[in-house]
Amino acid sequence: MPSAPVVFDIRTALVFAALMLGVGLFGLMRRRNMLLVLMSLELVFAAAAVAFVAVAHHVRTYNGQIFAVFIIMVAAAQAAIGVGLVVGLYRHRNSISTQHWTGLKG
Repeated sequence: MPSAPVVFDIRTALVFAALMLGVGLFGLMRRRNMLLVLMSLELVFAAAAVAFVAVAHHVRTYNGQIFAVFIIMVAAAQAAIGVGLVVGLYRHRNSISTQHWTGLKG
């Protein structure tokens, strides 16, 4: 028995992106561990990428996929720089709590 084709629904994709955005923003506001903050920021970027791809698929263009690739590149660079900063903070303070970032002001 053949299965029915999957029909793309933009509302489902946008609701999924909104949920990802909400979880990411909640993590940005509530977390004290810098690694969890970076993971939450990655969720925000992923939500934007999903929304761009969903809208581009709906209007039948490739612009959303192009923007999603740029979002993934920026997220990768942000993760590399962020993890480097977290490692430096851990070596300096032996903690990765966000409360220790205020002591780094010049």
